Amino acid sequence: MGKVPLRQIIDGQQRLATLQLAFAAARDLAVQIDLKKYAAAFDNLTKNDVPLSTDPDDVFKVWPTNADRDAFRTVMLAGSHRRVAEFDDSLKHHRLISQAYLYFFETFAEWLKSSPGEPAMGMECLYTALRDDLHLVVIDLEKEDDAQEIFQTLNALGTPLLTSDLVKNYLFRLASQQNEDLESLHQRYWAAFDTDQDYWREEVRQGRLRRPRVDLFVHHYLTLRMGEEINATQLFSSFRDYVGSSNGETAARHMALFRSYADVYRSFDSQPANSREAIFFRRLDQLDTTTVYPLLLEAFKRFPSADTRVELDVIMGDLESYFVRRAVCELTTRGYNRVFIDLIKSLRSTTFSATAIRKFLLEQSGDASRWPKDDEFRQAWSALSFYKRLKRSRVRMILEAVELSQYTPKSEKVIVDDDITVEHLMPRDWERHWPLT
Repeated sequence: MGKVPLRQIIDGQQRLATLQLAFAAARDLAVQIDLKKYAAAFDNLTKNDVPLSTDPDDVFKVWPTNADRDAFRTVMLAGSHRRVAEFDDSLKHHRLISQAYLYFFETFAEWLKSSPGEPAMGMECLYTALRDDLHLVVIDLEKEDDAQEIFQTLNALGTPLLTSDLVKNYLFRLASQQNEDLESLHQRYWAAFDTDQDYWREEVRQGRLRRPRVDLFVHHYLTLRMGEEINATQLFSSFRDYVGSSNGETAARHMALFRSYADVYRSFDSQPANSREAIFFRRLDQLDTTTVYPLLLEAFKRFPSADTRVELDVIMGDLESYFVRRAVCELTTRGYNRVFIDLIKSLRSTTFSATAIRKFLLEQSGDASRWPKDDEFRQAWSALSFYKRLKRSRVRMILEAVELSQYTPKSEKVIVDDDITVEHLMPRDWERHWPLT
């Protein structure tokens, strides 16, 4: 009793929220020019009549995602252009809602000012256009309908959602079916994705392509959890298959797991400057290697504290050795996907440890996967046309690593900026002073 009929919006939430902001702007403009009849008419388009409701937010016809709710509530209830402008001035971020309202208000006001006839005539035209001439298509789904399939079909020619958006919609739909507290789940597991959008939605390079960072995370997460190669163009369907095969795990459990690994992934880019971890990830970047990230998600999740520091140091050192030795020996990188998926699968039948990872890598044979031994590496190092065969960024990374290895506790450490390049000056009589043998 007193509850508002509720529908979850699969597609169109932003457009409906934007339309509500337009109604609110027109309402407040009508109040400002003393057209009370139209102010009341527009107000009816923005509010539900719910005298028995105990939730004050039930008054809103559209309720946006959690990250936008405070701003939406403030703007919709402000009641005037001046108050919204003051609110907008107070914000440093998340100003889209207030600025959308201000845009509509100022555009409507300018249009009324330039229109012939009385303001009431212009307001009548504006109300008719927004209320009667704007048509919406509403499709109510039954429980057995696949909302995601329908959304993807309707949106085939539109701007595609990120995989993470599809994952979010899917998990929260499951949570709703399982009678979970959606607000609580969002605050605990999803709010950080909304508040840290500059990081998660930034497009970063992987190979020759640029993709949103959050989609890269989903790719690595699924590779780890499923232990198989994941097609980057079918991430959402792979995620849905993964959830479907997880023996009835709740949506809340999936969100908690997803969040925990996302925090690990976020930490990869927030390690203290010049820490062992920061240097490790900088070297992986120079090696242009991300296929090991699924393994690293698990390693950094299992060994997060000082008590397990030695274990993580060994893993990072072995992986660096594996990649650098293969680079110097000019061995192919094409098999890395398969190598690390097989490694992840092998770790499921044994204890996840630095020893198990080293054992697996040492057992690899063939040019596509082996870890070069000392003799092979020494020979390649001596014979390689170092500056010609390796990318300059890798040359710099290796030379910097050699220098860092020479430091002792008594050495004065010189921190070298990342953007310094390698410049080689050869003395004329170098053989006499630096004999090779």
